Parts: sequence; C-alpha cells; structure tokens
Amino acid sequence: MPGEFRLRELLPTDGPAIAELDRESPDTGAVAFSTVYLDDPYAALAALHPGVVGVAAVEPAKPGIIGMGAMTLGRCQLEAEIHPYSYLFNISVRPEHRRRGIASQIYSWLIGTARERLGDDAVIIAGIQEGNEASIRAARVWSSDLLNLSQSAMTRMRDSEPRAPVHLQVREAAESEWEIIAQAQNGFYRDYNLYPPRSASELRDLHSATPFGSPIRHYFVAVDVKGEIAAGMSVTDEGSIEPIQIVHMPLPMRIGNAILDILPSNGTVRRIPVRDLWFAPGRMEAATYLWESVRWLWRDRADAMMAFIDPRSPLAAAIPRMRFLPRNGGYIALAAPVRPSKERLLYHYA
Repeated sequence: MPGEFRLRELLPTDGPAIAELDRESPDTGAVAFSTVYLDDPYAALAALHPGVVGVAAVEPAKPGIIGMGAMTLGRCQLEAEIHPYSYLFNISVRPEHRRRGIASQIYSWLIGTARERLGDDAVIIAGIQEGNEASIRAARVWSSDLLNLSQSAMTRMRDSEPRAPVHLQVREAAESEWEIIAQAQNGFYRDYNLYPPRSASELRDLHSATPFGSPIRHYFVAVDVKGEIAAGMSVTDEGSIEPIQIVHMPLPMRIGNAILDILPSNGTVRRIPVRDLWFAPGRMEAATYLWESVRWLWRDRADAMMAFIDPRSPLAAAIPRMRFLPRNGGYIALAAPVRPSKERLLYHYA
C-alpha cells in the first residue's frame, strides 16, 4: 500500500528520479508521450526553463519521487496592466499513486510559493492538453477561468527549400537588432493578455545562453530589400536535449500521420517549439515564409516544428496547416486578480 508522502523542493540531484517518473507517467492528454532525456533531466529542465522552481512528492525512507511539478516566474500583461505571473507545467504523478490528492497538493505548493515570492496579485497560468481530464479537474479547483483557447500547430520539416518572395530573405537576428526586435515584438503582442513584454537585453541574454556549450535558442527574422525586419520568431533546439516518445495518438492523428508521414516510425520525435512569432502590420506573408524557411533550414535538427496559439489570432492564418492533420486543442487555466475580457487574444507559453 502506498504510504504517506511529503513535498520538498526539486533538487539538481533529482535528475535520475525525474527520468524514471517521466518514463512511468506519460502525459494523459489526447496525445500521450514521455520524454527521452539525452542529458541530465534536471539540467535539461533548467536549460529549457530558466529560473525554474520545482517541487517533488516523496515517500519517507523510499528512493525516487512519486510526483513533481514545476513553474517559471516573470511579469506579464493582463487587461493593459503588468502583473507578476507564474506558469505551471510538468505536473505529474505516478499511476499507482494517483487519486491520493498528490497532484492537488503539488498545485497548492506551487501556487503558494508563487504568491509568497510574487505577491497576492500574481497571475497563475497553466496550459492543459485536451483530454487530460485529471489536470482539468485539478484546474477547476484552483483556477478562476478555464479557457478553451489553445490550439497546437504542428508541421513536419521540409524536404525542399521554399520558394522565396523576391523581396524577403531569412536569417538569424544580428546583435545590433535586439532593440528593434523587442519593440516590434512587443508592439505585435500589445493587446494580448498574458504576454510577457521583452526587453532587448532579455532577448539577447536568452538567445546567447549556452547551457550545454552552445546556444539552444535561436531568433530568426525575415528581412525585406530595405533591410527592415518584417517578421520574427524564437525557436528552441529541444530535440537535441529531450526528444519525446509518443505512446498514444488519437485515431485522426494516426490516420493523418499515415498519410503525411510526419512522425518517425519509432515514435521518437525531435521537436522545435516556436515562440513569439510576429509580423509587421500588413506583412503576414513574411511570417509564413519565415515559418517555412526554418522548416527547411533546421530539417536535420528535428522531425517536427510546432507552436501553440490562440485560434482567433492572425497567427493561425500565417502558419500553413497540414492537410488531414487536426490541430489539437487545449485549455489555459488561469487564476488572476483581474478577469480577462473575452475580446482580447491570449498569449501561449507552452
């Protein structure tokens, strides 16, 4: 019989236990997957989520961990005001220890710690995959809003170079361009709830960090003939750190994958998450070409490229949709001092 458990902060020495927990507890959403760690799991967690704070559920006198959760802290905009925020993720409990209230206590620990560090006006955010009923039930307890406004856009890498518009070229951002990029990106997301405004120095530091000896994040831009940046986006070389192993896919995705051959036959997928995709006013074609170009430029690094977006956003039209492949939905759970208006678009952290 499972015994008593306690919560403690996740430690750098917990790497092997994190790997075992993840292997034994795949995500229970519509697409079930576990993580394949190519380096120390705690080091990977810290590299992909700078400033991460984690919690582990343990049983006294027993090795390993039976559950965990993590969060990052920062500042975001909500209804035109800036608030501190905490983004919760990687909430997991071993199957044989579920229905003991462990997940609820993990959420409580993370939320309580966030409020201790950030104050009572902190915005608490979590992204939940469609079909993850346990996380949805838990979110109904702690959240004030459960918004079904999350959509994943995933495409496989390109086999051929996209046709370039005569007026655009794609390259990595130059050191001298961070101020311009920060202003343009913040301007694009000015009216999005939950967006964390970026300074030039924050963007520079994030994309120059080398946790494993070389940068894992790269910022690409589409530049026109005048040298003006028409679109930009950040990509993370997640596949070189922790590819995922697909355990289960819903039937429509299995059919789509059989037709399009998106995912490798062994089920191990190297992903490239895309964040902060934006385009200048009237330049949606630049965002589309930027997306397609990176699909080609990074074809040897990954099997698929993906982003999470508000389906009402113009970004939904900018990202080409692969035929036969459904865009899986999801939820944003939110506890905030201000109720978000339904008219404003939502920024996605996942």
